[in-house]
Amino acid sequence: MRLLNETSLTAAEIASKTGFVDASSFAEQFKHRTGMTPTEYRTKQAR
Repeated sequence: MRLLNETSLTAAEIASKTGFVDASSFAEQFKHRTGMTPTEYRTKQAR
């Protein structure tokens, strides 16, 4: 979550930096844990 909050890295870049096979796997796990996609989370935090 910190990378989404504090950087402008894409979900694919964050996925790569955090050991996920691809952005899709990252987004799936993120949504499972938070109830929203990385994009939804970032948009909500920007408000």
